[in-house]
Amino acid sequence: ADVRAFLMTFASPDTNCHIGKLPCRLQQTNLKLFHSLKLLVDYCFKDAEESEIEVEGLPLLITLDSVLQTFDAKRSKFLTTYHELIPSRKDLFMNTLYLKYSSI
Repeated sequence: ADVRAFLMTFASPDTNCHIGKLPCRLQQTNLKLFHSLKLLVDYCFKDAEESEIEVEGLPLLITLDSVLQTFDAKRSKFLTTYHELIPSRKDLFMNTLYLKYSSI
């Protein structure tokens, strides 16, 4: 919960959380690597099964076009293994790494 709260401050002017301006291609953020993002996602969502976690505003959503952005209920994304049915719209689909967190 503390790490999630810290990440939520990424857009504040006086924050120590320096992810970068989002939405942005992952490689252009300070996380740079998918592995780094996956470690953060796995840590922040580790208790998602036992309790509901607040993801709105969390800067950990990566879509299949490799764009990192915040979770935003107004800009919903699809989470499915059938994303290849619309290969031209990778921006509409969450990366499949979130499939194991079906409760989000």
